[in-house]
Amino acid sequence: MSTKAKRTAREVREVPAYAVAEAARYLSMPPATLRSWFAGIEGHFAPVIKRALPGDSRLSFSNIVAAHVLRALRTKHGISMPYVRKALDYVQRSYSIPRLLVDPGLRAAPGRMFLKRYADLVELPRSGQHVIEQ
Repeated sequence: MSTKAKRTAREVREVPAYAVAEAARYLSMPPATLRSWFAGIEGHFAPVIKRALPGDSRLSFSNIVAAHVLRALRTKHGISMPYVRKALDYVQRSYSIPRLLVDPGLRAAPGRMFLKRYADLVELPRSGQHVIEQ
């Protein structure tokens, strides 16, 4: 029997294993865009998605899922990056959710983001206004 403890599924999803170029191919997007989402561009904007392991240039499976969700928010739902940034900040401050993009409560509609919390649907980032789910 191995002396190593078995990793949980969550731990396995957080192991950095994918180069940015490889992940960009999987996501069908430019590597430079993906890199900027994780590294930011000095003097212009901070990273949108945090790497699983700071200092490691590789991405985890959860990082790739977050990038896929961000890409869908931007392209399929037409949500601007400033709106996404505000929503991420609001949810982290108000609900202590550090990674909204991989949270199962995230919902989206054209131009809008929501957070499903128990029986409530909260519109993001607009002051956490509660809305009726359709």
